[in-house]
Amino acid sequence: MFTLRRNCKIGFVFLCIGLIVTSCGTGNKESDRIASSFNGSQIMQDAMPAYVKGDTELPESLANHLPEDIEMAFYWTGQDLNILFYVADANEPAVIWINGKSYPFSYGYGYSPMESEAPLISICDINNDTEPDILISGTAYRTELRQDAYLSDGAGGYIELGDVTWNKGEITHPFSFHASYGNNYKVRIAAPDWKIDETEELDKMLKEELTALGIYDESGNITEYGQNWEITQLQGKSVNYTQDDEGNTYLYYETQIEAGFSEVILGYGFQFRYLIAEKGYNLQNVVLRKR
Repeated sequence: MFTLRRNCKIGFVFLCIGLIVTSCGTGNKESDRIASSFNGSQIMQDAMPAYVKGDTELPESLANHLPEDIEMAFYWTGQDLNILFYVADANEPAVIWINGKSYPFSYGYGYSPMESEAPLISICDINNDTEPDILISGTAYRTELRQDAYLSDGAGGYIELGDVTWNKGEITHPFSFHASYGNNYKVRIAAPDWKIDETEELDKMLKEELTALGIYDESGNITEYGQNWEITQLQGKSVNYTQDDEGNTYLYYETQIEAGFSEVILGYGFQFRYLIAEKGYNLQNVVLRKR
């Protein structure tokens, strides 16, 4: 079982049961390399409409839940749902109102989308109770990737499932990996718990940057300075959801490994596959992928 941060309660992603309440669709937003690694059909997500104070209006069913000082929000109506989404403090979880009740979205620390970065939403029946469930993902700036899901509780409310995306604000993470530079512009990447241990070559542009930083000499040999260089951070790349023929729903979370300076990426990353179940996000597989 994957360890969730914050108060995330039960499990997994969002599922698209064809003939119940949902209009979940399928799409092919990723490259062929990524799409071929998915189990099942992708669930399509739509951008939430934006509300900008002074320029647009909110539906009446949502207007009473928006604080006076909030200049921008996102919303969704339909399928017996009235959903309002806004960020009051970028260091705290965003707020989502679902049918008049407030829930947190993801964790805080840096997520504050602009109008052009509208969160993406799908409405599906995840737990086969004929009630609509909600999945939301979004990116603010290129490194702040978020996702969360809300499962109907059978009493008109929702249970927030939580976020599994990488949180740089945390000191420890439930997923551990190690990467280090070696001679001849090579990098070794290992995640022993998932039997990953590979040595790969760096691309030309990154070679030049690492040489300029003194991590390599002009001959491609690792310097003493480079031997102690830390590569410890992941960067979110994409979130995708799928459903297979048996009705199982999966979250595919794609990351990139940071090179260790200025959010530059290494050129390699991990893809995490979670099964969404009522008792939690069940991490089933981790693979190493090239950008």
